[in-house]
Amino acid sequence: MTPPKPAPPAEAELRGHPVLGALSDELLARVLAGTRVVRLRQGESLFRQGESADRFYLVRSGHIKLYRIAPDGNEKIIHLAGPGESFAEAVMFMRGRSYPVHTAAVEPSELLGVPTEPVRETLVASTDACFGMLAQLSMRLRERVAEIESLSLQNGVLRLASFLLREAPRPGTDGTEVIRLNLSKKVLASRLSLQPETLSRLLRRLEESGLIRVDGPEITVLDRAALEAAVVTGDC
Repeated sequence: MTPPKPAPPAEAELRGHPVLGALSDELLARVLAGTRVVRLRQGESLFRQGESADRFYLVRSGHIKLYRIAPDGNEKIIHLAGPGESFAEAVMFMRGRSYPVHTAAVEPSELLGVPTEPVRETLVASTDACFGMLAQLSMRLRERVAEIESLSLQNGVLRLASFLLREAPRPGTDGTEVIRLNLSKKVLASRLSLQPETLSRLLRRLEESGLIRVDGPEITVLDRAALEAAVVTGDC
């Protein structure tokens, strides 16, 4: 069965981006005209490190992993971009403007590819747009620094507990919080700098402690307060 055609890019989608939302109607119309919808199958690459960068991307659905290949050949995931997130804006400011990472879809995904040239022109002409972009990039830098600190200073179980707390939605009527993992355990383990078997062992450890319940791709946080306290004290 042929999948339905994707919805064309909409102005409202672009307006939600911190920088694009600052564009004039005329410039936004120009950007919108050059924006294209990209669909990726699971495992399909979007771009590879070193390729010429003429677009950044907004994720409509699915998850995209941004990763580098270590000297030993192992893959290191730098970031997982999900629905509503954007990535690769910073290449507009890089000399040579090439992508610094590889990318691939970890599940079927749909994105908007936004042309960078009209956005660059706007940043040159608009102080407000420049500050909007700087604010967004600064926020991402803080997030990456926090992640690096977590990876370097916390042990594996604390990194996992911190991830669960970030991903858990608001409690349901019974007070529990259910996380549905759209990522394979291999991808999640790589993101947390763990081996897959270590991740499985740590999930069992948290489950045996009564903090979570694991049911296939669903993880239920049973006691958020205790999990938060364990992260603060370092005692998981």
